[in-house]
Amino acid sequence: SRSNKGTLVLIGAFVAMAAVAVLVAVLTTGNDKPKEEAGLSQTQPISVDGTLTKQAWDQPGSLSGNAWWLTGADGTYYFYAHLSAFAPDLAVGSKVVAIAARDAGVGRIVQQSLSFIYADAGDDWVDEKSPIDLTGATEPVVVAEARMARFAELGGTSVSLRFGLVTGNDRNTAWMFRRARAGKPIGMGSEQGWMHVIHPADVGTAVVHALTAPGGVYNVGAEPEQRRDYVDTLARAAGKERGRFLPSWVLRMGGDKLEILSRSQMVSSQLFSDHTGWYPTYSKLTPDWFDALV
Repeated sequence: SRSNKGTLVLIGAFVAMAAVAVLVAVLTTGNDKPKEEAGLSQTQPISVDGTLTKQAWDQPGSLSGNAWWLTGADGTYYFYAHLSAFAPDLAVGSKVVAIAARDAGVGRIVQQSLSFIYADAGDDWVDEKSPIDLTGATEPVVVAEARMARFAELGGTSVSLRFGLVTGNDRNTAWMFRRARAGKPIGMGSEQGWMHVIHPADVGTAVVHALTAPGGVYNVGAEPEQRRDYVDTLARAAGKERGRFLPSWVLRMGGDKLEILSRSQMVSSQLFSDHTGWYPTYSKLTPDWFDALV
């Protein structure tokens, strides 16, 4: 029987399952032995967010059997062969996560999103109703949120968490820490611009609270931080008195990918706190956020 209590949590590159619902009910591997001479192996269930772009049916002489080609949200291509059958409501152009989750009995999806998608707001507060600036760099995030909205339209509950820049014991911060320690520039954008940051530990507690939150989109992070303060705090933790900023020409060379990191965004997480009672343990950026990197 199908459970409506399953929850699918999509956080970064990791797909974590809560309860017993598993996102494999729609597109599952067949039981036929793969054709060894073709070098094909039994395919894993489809568990990535993406769009079905091509379909092939099993027929005499076929090396793949029933197969789907899928394009992931990040542009990666996936090929799934030797499927036992096709779900009747799937077609080229179908969005995999929403339909598959519904048919697997998943009742709730918690998705990692990012607050970088908001337009530069200067010194104005940014909440969930603030305008989004769609560029090549932000489009995958906006598309992913749209797929979660589609899941809600199909009767599920979707919660998208627009996290700030994860700052602490993570690879990106470690890379910036090493640059700061070497005296290299790490700041981007206006020194007076605002940043939205979050400690890794608070990402975890936010996801737990999202398991019972009303469906919707929420900003999640610590208090807004001016870029100059962020850069200097990180630099001091790395043993420098003051941090440096990248010149504007570097940002122009970086195009959309760096532009989103230079926007001024004074983001409020109050809505999530009001609906769930969540508050960050690390509410204000301080040098101890970087203790694990020292």
